[in-house]
Amino acid sequence: MISVFRFMILTFAYFLIFFCQQLARDHKKPFVTIHHLEAHSLIARLAGQKIIHPTTPTPSFTVPLSSSPVSVQNDSSSTFSPSVQYPFLVLLVSGGHTSLLLCRNIGSYEFLGGTLDDALGEAFDKAARLLGLRSTTSGGAAIEKGAKLFVDKYMPSSSKDQFRHSMSVPMKGKNNFDFSYAGKRHSTTRNTHTLMIFSFRPEKCFST
Repeated sequence: MISVFRFMILTFAYFLIFFCQQLARDHKKPFVTIHHLEAHSLIARLAGQKIIHPTTPTPSFTVPLSSSPVSVQNDSSSTFSPSVQYPFLVLLVSGGHTSLLLCRNIGSYEFLGGTLDDALGEAFDKAARLLGLRSTTSGGAAIEKGAKLFVDKYMPSSSKDQFRHSMSVPMKGKNNFDFSYAGKRHSTTRNTHTLMIFSFRPEKCFST
């Protein structure tokens, strides 16, 4: 059953698309829909390609229709010849998505598995907030930075076991391709509360 929040999001997205379509019609401009997750998947096809930018880029505020586009070239040929051929496996990991897909062609995908709760990036963001860590990029980057700071500062004279926090392996023994990260977040919460640490301490980031 669809949640009220998801229904509100879908309704907002529908009206936003309708508004953009009407705006394009009013100004006689093309309306191009792009599935950003499909774009993430297909970017793998650019592996081994050389990205060629225009020698004199046009200022963004006066871009004519005839401006030279960014082109993609192979190292050995001027034609697009990707080293990644269909079908290929795609792992989509972000703050809102964690999915495993089989990409057969453009617009043809087989969903193999996905997160049952938190996305991986979402779990890192929640854990970083719980630990009081801040980053301009992501929670994962903040945790990595804190862990590195601790290793560089304390590891030469300390034992790793002293700061090791055990966590269960999610979905262990499950015969599928699904993911689950809520358990990791709960383990982080439990360890943090047990140690009574609520201010910035980089050793909180060292885990196994």
